[in-house]
Amino acid sequence: MDCTHCTVIGRFNGIKALFLAVTPFSSIINKVDDNLKNKYSDSFKNDSKYDGLKMEANKMLNSMTKMQTIKVLRERYGLSLVDAKKIVDSVKQ
Repeated sequence: MDCTHCTVIGRFNGIKALFLAVTPFSSIINKVDDNLKNKYSDSFKNDSKYDGLKMEANKMLNSMTKMQTIKVLRERYGLSLVDAKKIVDSVKQ
């Protein structure tokens, strides 16, 4: 065997070892991620402090696209993109 072949095998074994070390944690991370999604996915649907914004977003959706509605909510109320999108998604028909 030449040295190049040994180097490639050595790198492969290193990558394989890393993969085997990380794989068990991916299932734990996925479970935590799923739990957080379930906990917070309906936060805007059930939160009454956003009722006014949701009503306004619903009216805007009758005459605007989803993207335009998000943009207007952000401009008027200083919302983050994520918050404006969640509000629009919570009322989108």
